[in-house]
Amino acid sequence: MAAWNTSILLPPPPPLLSRAAVATPALNPYPLRLHRRHPQKPLCLPSESYPADTDADASSASLDSRPRRIALFVEPSPFAYVSGYKNRFQNFIKYLREMGDEVIVITTHEGVPQEFYGAKLIGSWSFPCPWYQKVPLSLALSPRIIGEVARFKPDIIHASSPGIMVFGALIIAKLLCVPLVMSYHTHVPM
Repeated sequence: MAAWNTSILLPPPPPLLSRAAVATPALNPYPLRLHRRHPQKPLCLPSESYPADTDADASSASLDSRPRRIALFVEPSPFAYVSGYKNRFQNFIKYLREMGDEVIVITTHEGVPQEFYGAKLIGSWSFPCPWYQKVPLSLALSPRIIGEVARFKPDIIHASSPGIMVFGALIIAKLLCVPLVMSYHTHVPM
């Protein structure tokens, strides 16, 4: 009989399964099957391989305890463009660094210092937005930027933009086989 949590009356969560258990029909009556119309190898640059999950609790605990390596793509630059966006991202970088995470920031080139709270900053060539001349845009796809991000070996890429830099971040994430998180913080009326 299952134990119930009487404080909120919800059933207990199901036990965690490792990747091996999910793929084994004897342990999971509903195995996960992914189908592709055109199977192909992923386009990835060489990187470290991840060990197989032997114990879900031990692997999640080790992931939670180590600092993360975060590549942050931000457009327009939170160091030159004055707005609430600037405050939000400067605080975000500051708090990530205070928690011990390693951060590299790719942003538009104007007014970018070399570092901010220990996070390395990389300026990308930019051009003015046709509708808002004070807002610089950048694709951030130069070989210099791709090389810097590849050498940094991020655990995750976070792209935030009302502009086009998210497309550069998406391409780099696909090339490096790195998970990508996108957020949108501005309404640009057309």
